Amino acid sequence: MKKGKKVFVVTSGSYSDYTIEAIFSSKEKAQKYIKYYKKIKPAMYPDFNRDIEEYFLDIPKEDIFSTSVVINKEGEVLGAYILENPCDFISFNLNDLIISVKTIDKERAIKIATEYFYNIKNTGLWGKKDEEKLRKILRCSNEK
Repeated sequence: MKKGKKVFVVTSGSYSDYTIEAIFSSKEKAQKYIKYYKKIKPAMYPDFNRDIEEYFLDIPKEDIFSTSVVINKEGEVLGAYILENPCDFISFNLNDLIISVKTIDKERAIKIATEYFYNIKNTGLWGKKDEEKLRKILRCSNEK
């Protein structure tokens, strides 16, 4: 796989509160940013929780694939499988959530699917067949 330049993204929050705060060319610069805000504004950010996510720029389309992730109702990842054709879809029943996402690696697909799982659990939609609400919450669709 031909990878572009790596960037380091400082994020905060989760679900609807998820925010990209800054993007850096090195991990050290991202860490300095976090350290700076922890130091100068502790009163403004008492629950200061920032993450650094790594992304590649200019990834060729042929290097993006879909990974189908299966998660049970307890949140346990049962498997992650690379699909032949890139697509996004969600399948859902009383026991399992099966979600496929386009990404460049399995670990990222599992992270995204796990976030979707908790979003469904926290909104009380687990086991309900309300496709419209699920699509809205997950911002994905069954259409290709």
